Amino acid sequence: HGTAGTLIANREFFLNTTGIMIHADNFTNMKLFNLIEAHKKKPKECLLTMLTFTTDKPESCGIVEVDSNNIVQKFYEKNANPPSNKANAAVYLFEQDFMEWLITNYPQATDFSLDVLPNLLGKIYTFHTNMSYIDIGTKESLDKARRIAEESRNNL
Repeated sequence: HGTAGTLIANREFFLNTTGIMIHADNFTNMKLFNLIEAHKKKPKECLLTMLTFTTDKPESCGIVEVDSNNIVQKFYEKNANPPSNKANAAVYLFEQDFMEWLITNYPQATDFSLDVLPNLLGKIYTFHTNMSYIDIGTKESLDKARRIAEESRNNL
């Protein structure tokens, strides 16, 4: 199914509610409440709210270019020489109108980053976090995330 196919296959779960899709191979100590509040204020023309972060490895991420209203204008998926370091955090909020758009226009989509996002330019609102955001796909990065989580708990 892939990321988009899984979302489509589970569309009934998202009926008449705010949906959230999170890729599970990342760590952040950001409070999701802030993203939810931003999503509630997204421009009317936007169907999706995307969390972004600043990366030190832009070639290994989906990089976005946004306008002055924080709406995605261009998207570069794992480009060898991306134009910036504002990265897609693979955390998305959406409403029923997005699910209807997806099912109507791309019912066979499989990969969210390749099959869906490039077709939503001008319709993706972004919320940027300056909190830690780490791909936890290696033991070293998982250990780093654990240290940050422990420090966060100690500072409560």
